[in-house]
Amino acid sequence: RHNVKVVGIEKVKLALSDMQIAPPTTCQGLSTFLLRIRDEATLRQGTLEGLFVAISKLGLQDSFFERILPNIVDRAIQMTISFPSGVLPQLSDGATGYVEMTRSEVASVLAAVFLGILPLHGVSFSSLFCSPQAMQVAKLCLFIKYFDSISSLGVEHPVGKIKVIRTSANEDVSDCIDPAARLTTLKPRVGQNVDDHRTLRVLSCQESLGQGLLHRGADTEVMWLCAHPEMCLAILVCPPAKPFESTIILGAGRVGEFPSCDETSFSRHFHKFRDPTPILYTGSLHSTVVLVHKSASPGEDAKPGMTEKSLWQDIRNALGGFRISGNNSALEPVSCMCHCCDEDTEAEVVAEWVAASLVGRPVNLWFDRNSKDGPMFDGLTRLATIANSKSVSVGLLLEACTRFTGPCVPKGALFSRVAELLEECYGMQ
Repeated sequence: RHNVKVVGIEKVKLALSDMQIAPPTTCQGLSTFLLRIRDEATLRQGTLEGLFVAISKLGLQDSFFERILPNIVDRAIQMTISFPSGVLPQLSDGATGYVEMTRSEVASVLAAVFLGILPLHGVSFSSLFCSPQAMQVAKLCLFIKYFDSISSLGVEHPVGKIKVIRTSANEDVSDCIDPAARLTTLKPRVGQNVDDHRTLRVLSCQESLGQGLLHRGADTEVMWLCAHPEMCLAILVCPPAKPFESTIILGAGRVGEFPSCDETSFSRHFHKFRDPTPILYTGSLHSTVVLVHKSASPGEDAKPGMTEKSLWQDIRNALGGFRISGNNSALEPVSCMCHCCDEDTEAEVVAEWVAASLVGRPVNLWFDRNSKDGPMFDGLTRLATIANSKSVSVGLLLEACTRFTGPCVPKGALFSRVAELLEECYGMQ
């Protein structure tokens, strides 16, 4: 795990104090101050080309240095006051627990991250500041929009709290599953997410949360972290996930949609999936996001396809998160994203549907527009129709799915095979 600690806290305080007295007015001037905080080869060039492109794209060439950057510095100084040792609270390995901070404290922590005082996975924001590539600029734009939205507020704002919970399910998941429980309604949907903000959003994520954020990472997890900067607190307080763990983030708002960029591998899914979380600071926030950590890869030599072991592990991960987040009304749906480019997507869908059913919540499963004509979408639509009309049980779905585990079923064909089996079982053919 990474150690979230400010190295040379006194040196950092002195650099921030000087920045507060004489704020830099150019990218080159900012680079000089950043080098005092963290001496990195990428900063020695002094251009910060990526930052220049980002603030120009947002039309904030003057506002960034006159208003936004001074507020970032003030908040970073506040971080050194709130956490004088330079160490953030941490969640324990392999145990259920939580870290809660006020949103103003989270803003001060993110300001420290932005200035390179607190790295993410050992990487500072200079990797974004110095890269003019469209993907990196798009990420940086959202963080600048976040700081722009709070720059007119005092350091005691915004109000509210962010809570990060790590769940660890130690019991055998089979003991938690009632095979007679009925599957709740699942609706495959395409295009824009029009769910109410009170829905429980579910994302699959990697073992080390946000590891590609400051690199050229382009998965759904990274895109959500960029659009919801407050969620980045979880990167700083959570150790890498172990099997059967989930991470829950309560109260984080968003800064806007992820902008489209030339590198479509990053934006092709995200800009079509419209996030309903309230824009920051427009009122009370009650958003809940469950990050279901993916089951470990079986290894390079293993054949692709869902295995019974990975399916049970995914169910266990999801169920732990859904249970603890049960403060939401059971009538509100679970909203999941489905990207058909993942080898383990089918296992994730089954796991999330089963887990949601066990806590009594319907599921809205969102596909991007490029997947609407694919075999997975068609098969799941067919399967959901049968399950909804025949009140199929959790046990029957799992029994049918485990008949088709392994590499024998082509990618995207699992749901069609299970639907055929259920049609035969109910005499629907």
